[in-house]
Amino acid sequence: MGDPVVSLGLPPVTTELPCQRDLGGCGALAGQPCKPGCRNLAKHQNKVWKPDFSGVAAGMVKIALVEIEECDQQDPPNYERRYELVWMAVYFATLAGLKTGVALDQADPDWPVVYIELPTGQVSWHVPAHETPWDKHTTEEKYARCRAWEPDVAGGKTHPNG
Repeated sequence: MGDPVVSLGLPPVTTELPCQRDLGGCGALAGQPCKPGCRNLAKHQNKVWKPDFSGVAAGMVKIALVEIEECDQQDPPNYERRYELVWMAVYFATLAGLKTGVALDQADPDWPVVYIELPTGQVSWHVPAHETPWDKHTTEEKYARCRAWEPDVAGGKTHPNG
């Protein structure tokens, strides 16, 4: 079986990506002030190098949107995969700087609506509401659970039912 990782030919996403020397940058790491004399200094917000992956994120939105449409065109539609792709599209759309959100459909509150504001207009999908009610966890309990969770990334299991 081949390697499941698909390479897009992009540098690894990291907060340690340096200010691009080939564009006149100084090599400062993300979140650090640029060095004196950096020719990119005027382009950086607050004079700190911040990598911009919005173009890559927008490309991922487009990939998700194409796949969502393909799921809808299957007979029967592949709703489970479509829901995964909708959330992926929302995540990357947010990274790309597009407005996103979730709202209740007043006519059918069991099916919230996820929205993305594309430059070409608004798109939306109904998604299933969360099945289990809130267990009344506190903020402290929430973050203790987050810290305690150890995903099995090698085995791919992310939850007890997986």
